[in-house]
Amino acid sequence: MLDRWRSLRKKKMKKKTYHLILILGLLVCQKGKACFCISEDIETANYSTYEELFLGKILNIERIAVSEIRGKEKYEYVGTITTFEVIKKWKGSNKKIIKIYQQESSCGLEFSITNSRWIISAYRKSFVTEVFRKIYPDRYLQTDNCSLYVEELDYDGFENDIKKIDKKFPNEIELKNDLNYGLYIMVLILGIGMLIILKKRK
Repeated sequence: MLDRWRSLRKKKMKKKTYHLILILGLLVCQKGKACFCISEDIETANYSTYEELFLGKILNIERIAVSEIRGKEKYEYVGTITTFEVIKKWKGSNKKIIKIYQQESSCGLEFSITNSRWIISAYRKSFVTEVFRKIYPDRYLQTDNCSLYVEELDYDGFENDIKKIDKKFPNEIELKNDLNYGLYIMVLILGIGMLIILKKRK
């Protein structure tokens, strides 16, 4: 009876040790890949940290890549520039087109062009990787998994989220179209010039 009890105890200890090793192994493997943060939601978000907060649709996703040579090896770093058409703006500039920059990482959001609307928060910062900073030296609007973002998956729930933000930011920002006034002025001058030439010919 005592031997049987010792045998069962040994098996339990082996099982516990196996599970512990498995958990530790997974943690070590994920250390470089995991994004250690708590994603914000409408209720818990620290809105003061965001420079831009808007409702928008994705117009375009551009892949950006930079590379560097280390010894004989070539390393490539990938990122994206996601262009949003802003539908509603709660915080930030009055621009109707916003570009969000991201470097591919475990904290990066994977955007795709769909019919979905998005609630996006963003703030200006430099790229983390030095090789990216050489090509993109400025501070760019960025977002990540740790920031407030909501994709429209359920219409009613999404509309409810919009109403919650409306209460927090009752004064909506009036948006302006990003028109190229220089081009319109040039076309106008050319048009007037053509009219003058045609009148002289008559």
